[in-house]
Amino acid sequence: MNTKETEKHIKEYFKDFKSFTREELFDYFKKIDRDINYSTLGWRIYDLNKRKIIRTLSRGIYTINKKSDYAPAISNKLKNLYSISANLFKNQYDKKELSKRLCIWDTKWLNEFMIHQMFASFIVVESIDEALSGLYFKIKNKGFRDVYIEPNRNIFVHNIVTDKEPVILKKIYSNPPVMNINNVNIASLEKILVDLFCDKETFYAFQGSELVNIYKNSIKRYNLNIGKIIQYSRRRRREIELKKFLLKHLKEEVKGIIK
Repeated sequence: MNTKETEKHIKEYFKDFKSFTREELFDYFKKIDRDINYSTLGWRIYDLNKRKIIRTLSRGIYTINKKSDYAPAISNKLKNLYSISANLFKNQYDKKELSKRLCIWDTKWLNEFMIHQMFASFIVVESIDEALSGLYFKIKNKGFRDVYIEPNRNIFVHNIVTDKEPVILKKIYSNPPVMNINNVNIASLEKILVDLFCDKETFYAFQGSELVNIYKNSIKRYNLNIGKIIQYSRRRRREIELKKFLLKHLKEEVKGIIK
């Protein structure tokens, strides 16, 4: 079969599968090509992922790609703030290394997943611990008035909710799942979901039933790598708690992916 025929056939074959394993893919290809081996299978899986025919749910678990990739709009304010922040690391790191040390996102992005819309929002800038003070003064000197480093809930309640688009500086965790859009390192949806679960002080307004809504609507609308969510929660030392949350509130969505 040529590429087009293979794409059509594989979609038809797995259309009723909620998910399928690497072994099931191997069995599928074995019916087409008896000489296939696991090395060739790895290349074919890579190619299918690259062409967005399948997507990875977790290690060795896949599904037919029927959803969009998450790509939020990057506002001019966000671009400007990222540029100011990245300038602190000028000539120190290449793009790959910088992505481990700096990322940004806007809580406005969460509105599409929520039942009750948030009228107040804030921008989150994450960086390495030793850079937070430098970032604070650099951002303040560029005219951003409401800037906070790791604020507690009391500061949120009495200050931040009344500020106009405040900027929150937070410590970044190792190897965060980030993505780059228009040369801006932003938190991936997987990272945002884990951070909402872990940082209850910072994101207290997104807890309870709204947190469940955010998770459910995220999985329903966009391609999510559940494996990345679990891996990042492990680095944040909340893997067990997050798995319990997922199995309680999204049992069907994560069935066969996590145990």
